[in-house]
Amino acid sequence: MKTHIRSLWTSLILLIAVLTSTSAGATGDVLSFETGTAGYSFLVYSGGGPGGIGGLVMTWPDIASRGLPSESTQWYFKPTANHMRIVFTNPERTDLPPSFTLEIKGKRGTLKFDKRTIKGKAYWRTGSLAEY
Repeated sequence: MKTHIRSLWTSLILLIAVLTSTSAGATGDVLSFETGTAGYSFLVYSGGGPGGIGGLVMTWPDIASRGLPSESTQWYFKPTANHMRIVFTNPERTDLPPSFTLEIKGKRGTLKFDKRTIKGKAYWRTGSLAEY
């Protein structure tokens, strides 16, 4: 029993070490999208997820910074062409933003939701995720 518990702790510590070192040392493409309108921003990095997305963190007024549920999100991410499109359909949850489309080409992007269109700037970077 004592050996089993020690093995569980060792496995847990190893898993935490691998996860933290991989994310901090990983390299890839990072895209940030910012609007002149306060409160709307996105940070997307490439990886092994759906459509080449490694992760996404968005900031939206009156909603905590967070990712989006994968079952409600469609991705098109092509860093080599500086093109990204996210289509999010809100599954009727108040802790998430309204349904939206974010389209980015080059250094410019457009966020559309609730009959609103907000233009913003995109910044593409390549390198270690620890730098961001």
